Amino acid sequence: MPTTRPPSLRHPAVVALLDVLEVDADTFATVLELCEGGDLDGLMREHKARGTLPEREARCLMVQIFSGLRYLASRRIIHYDLKPANILFDSLGQAKITDFGLSKMVSEGQTQAGIELTSQGAGTYWYLPPEAFETGGPAPPRISNKLDVWSAGVIFYSLLYGKKPYGESMSQEQMLRERVMAVQREVEFPARPTVSPEAKDFIRRCLAWQQDARPDVEAAATDPYLVGGPAAAAAAAAATAGAGGAGSGATGQQAAGAGHGIGRGMSLGLGTVLNSRR
Repeated sequence: MPTTRPPSLRHPAVVALLDVLEVDADTFATVLELCEGGDLDGLMREHKARGTLPEREARCLMVQIFSGLRYLASRRIIHYDLKPANILFDSLGQAKITDFGLSKMVSEGQTQAGIELTSQGAGTYWYLPPEAFETGGPAPPRISNKLDVWSAGVIFYSLLYGKKPYGESMSQEQMLRERVMAVQREVEFPARPTVSPEAKDFIRRCLAWQQDARPDVEAAATDPYLVGGPAAAAAAAAATAGAGGAGSGATGQQAAGAGHGIGRGMSLGLGTVLNSRR
């Protein structure tokens, strides 16, 4: 059987494509990295029965996910179908993004303007932003990696609160029929469990209804809250307010340095959680 070895994405937070096997003229099979730790969807179901994931653990998991998204963005890839079932874990608890069946490649020079979305209707609606549902315009809507930021924001919200911010308990057909994503609305936060104001602000940024107001992957991945925690985010906000943003860059760099160790620690922490499931 003839085989070809494709150029593979190589990053700790992305499932590696090892090979492609041609079955026949119309069929091929992929050989992927083995991930023995299950997926985030299963982990969330188990935690939902006992309570939600603590903010520190959820944030550190998001550090890993955004690390993978940052790498994909550097390769001009929009994942488009980021959701808990597409986040796998290895035996040490390292999160790995998988399933690139709906992914989009952005040509050079299009990274800022984005690309036309020509596959409306595909994807998992609870994790897609408003622009993915736009219809009736003179041209298809344009998307960028800010779409993946929205999806990650939905995942983070779900980790913290045990439910989705939009369309909870609704089918995809209901979401379309009731035009859930057609009317702009602010994300609402339950009173319980207690979540830091900085985490809520980060989610608000990720779930900004208008693309122009939403950070891209690079900005979200280096956000002071994500890489440094609530204290770093509060310090960055205070520096911005007090000095017109003059001190925010240094604060962000300090937070980023702290974030590397936190991400590694989370891998081991999730490894403990995943091993306890066996």
